[in-house]
Amino acid sequence: MWTGKYVRSPLARSLFMNMNDSEEVGQEIQEWYRCSPDLLEENVRPLFVQSHLDEDTQAFLRHSIEKSGWMFTQLYHSFISTVLSPLVSRTSINGLLGRGSMFVFSMAQFQQLLHIEPEWRAERLLDLGAGDGGVTEVMGALFKEVYVTEVSPPMKWHLQKRKYKILGIDEWQHTGFQYDLISCLNLLDRCDDPLEILRDIKRSLVPGTGRLILAAVLPFQPWVEIGGKWQRPREHVKVKGKKWEEQVTHLSNEVFREFSLSEGKAACSTNRAMNIFRLTGDLSHLAAIIILLLKIWKTRSCAGISGKSQILFALVFTTRYLDLLTSFISLYNTGMKVIYIGCAYATVYLIYAKFKATYDGNHDTFRVEFLVVPVGGLAFLVNHDFSPLEILWTFSIYLESVAILPQLFMISKTGEAETITTHYLFFLGLYRALYLINWIWRFYFEGFFDMIAIVAGVVQTILYCDFFYLYVTKVLKGKKLSLPA
Repeated sequence: MWTGKYVRSPLARSLFMNMNDSEEVGQEIQEWYRCSPDLLEENVRPLFVQSHLDEDTQAFLRHSIEKSGWMFTQLYHSFISTVLSPLVSRTSINGLLGRGSMFVFSMAQFQQLLHIEPEWRAERLLDLGAGDGGVTEVMGALFKEVYVTEVSPPMKWHLQKRKYKILGIDEWQHTGFQYDLISCLNLLDRCDDPLEILRDIKRSLVPGTGRLILAAVLPFQPWVEIGGKWQRPREHVKVKGKKWEEQVTHLSNEVFREFSLSEGKAACSTNRAMNIFRLTGDLSHLAAIIILLLKIWKTRSCAGISGKSQILFALVFTTRYLDLLTSFISLYNTGMKVIYIGCAYATVYLIYAKFKATYDGNHDTFRVEFLVVPVGGLAFLVNHDFSPLEILWTFSIYLESVAILPQLFMISKTGEAETITTHYLFFLGLYRALYLINWIWRFYFEGFFDMIAIVAGVVQTILYCDFFYLYVTKVLKGKKLSLPA
């Protein structure tokens, strides 16, 4: 029979619960979670601690059920979430609305989990990804100093109100002191580098007595939210098993116990290889842009350069990097995005304004609307998520795969290209080929397949294949490059 526990929308759930008897709903809740310790492996079974519905847990559930029935509150929350979701992360929206508080354990359950007495006290607690600090408050009562990390600004405001010491996500590992307890609750599957975090945690705990409390959602499905867009993390933790008990056993025996040994090293090697592909690709792309700008500025001429291709690339970078307004990943990431956008518009300015007299518009006649319109329609139809930022990101991926066509068409019409222009095209093609290899590498080692990125990368690489052949057979031998008309 269809029941309310399958209703995902808070608003729809509120309507359902208002139409059903509260006692019936309460009885249904009792059956939401059930685990079978007998299915755990023998070495894990003694570690299992069964929690029960104590008074604090029941109070939290009663309040949650009551609040989910506030229809006008749910209408307001749904409206705000819809408006802000293209620009702000789900965590930040929850922080602004004052919702999304977690309940992991009561004080009694926390003490039972750690096997400690009520009078037990320690020096330092670190709560990674503390959210609004609701769970931190339960643990923090037993520690003299409480430190937290959080990336969401609204959640940071909640933590500041509670007087917790907020550390940066790259700061907590380098404070010069260690922690008696580190909590990592529902974070492992929502961060870019879970294995690196586990290694940092191990180094940051007091040797011998330091403890880690880790909560993970099973089945394990790692995704990272960046600028309102969900994507796979750089490091991938593979958790084997279909049942909850099987995944718990694998996490305990393989990931947690040996993350700093063989599996961790293998994951790091795979991650380093992918980083090398991405970094080399970025450098190749940057080299192509610099070569083009230097060519135009040094010769005071943009002859042989397609202004239409440069407009398309400027459009690509603009639509792809709108997340600059909503999220910060790293200084390197932000710096490269700003450079790409700035250089793209600088090139367009040089072609159409500074050195307009040298621009060969008679040969740059490719109809770009035949690219932009179909690509825009395809981005609406085939995307990862039907949201403004995601559609624009998808549009940029599709458009980049064909943005070089006006340049190749122009070379075909003129019959040849200057050597420095061919170097620009070579590094541009090399960048795309390296990124394609990176995506294939991720699919082979992590099983992660992004159809949009891979198909677009294949299309773009194919467009460069003929050019690569001519570049090797002619340009590298000192001859001028020409494309067949």
